[in-house]
Amino acid sequence: MPFLSALVAWNAGAHFPPALHGFELWARDKEDQAAGLTKFLTDFHTPARLLVGLIVIAIVPAVAEELVFRGGVQRCLVRWFGSRHVGVWLAAAIFSAIHMQFFGFVPRFVLGLLLGYLYEWSGNIVVSMAAHFTQNALQLVLLYLFQNKLLPASFDPDANIAVPWPAVILSAALTAGLLYWLHQRWSASQPAPAFDPVLPSERVSR
Repeated sequence: MPFLSALVAWNAGAHFPPALHGFELWARDKEDQAAGLTKFLTDFHTPARLLVGLIVIAIVPAVAEELVFRGGVQRCLVRWFGSRHVGVWLAAAIFSAIHMQFFGFVPRFVLGLLLGYLYEWSGNIVVSMAAHFTQNALQLVLLYLFQNKLLPASFDPDANIAVPWPAVILSAALTAGLLYWLHQRWSASQPAPAFDPVLPSERVSR
C-alpha cells in the first residue's frame, strides 16, 4: 500500500510538456470528473453503504476486469507475441489506459503488472481476482474507518500526500519478497519448458 500510495502521489502531481498543455487540461478535467464520481460512491458512513461499496467497487471489478484483461487480453497478447513478459506488460498498459485517468496511470499500470504476473505464475485467474479484490477492499475499509473517525484525522487514505520514504522502501521490499517467494513456490510445483504459448490454465491441467 505505501509503495502504490507513493506512486499515486507522484503521478497526481505530474505535468506534461508545454506542447501537450491542452491534453493535460483535458486529462485533469477527466480526473476531476472521476474523482467526483468516486467521492459519491465512497460515502461510507454506515456499514450498509460499505457493504454495497465492497460489492460494486471491490468484488465486481475484481472479477470482471480480471476476466477481461488477464483472462482475455493478456492471454491473446501472450500468444500473438510469443512472450509472457510482452503480454503482461502490454495488458497492464491497456488496463491502465482504458480507465481514462492519466494522472493515475503509473500506479494502475504497476498494479496491472502485479496482477498479470500473479496470473502467469499461478495459472489460476482466481489468484489475480483475489489480489485485485484485496487491493480494492483494503482501500474501502480504510476509507470507512477514516470517515467514521476510527482512524487519526491525519491519516486520510483518499488524499494524494507524500508517503514517508522508509515506509515506501519497506513496502516495496516486502512486496518484492512476497512475489519472489510466490514465484519460486509456483515454479517448483509446476515445472514448465522454456516457453510454451499455451494458456496458463491449460498448462496447469496438463
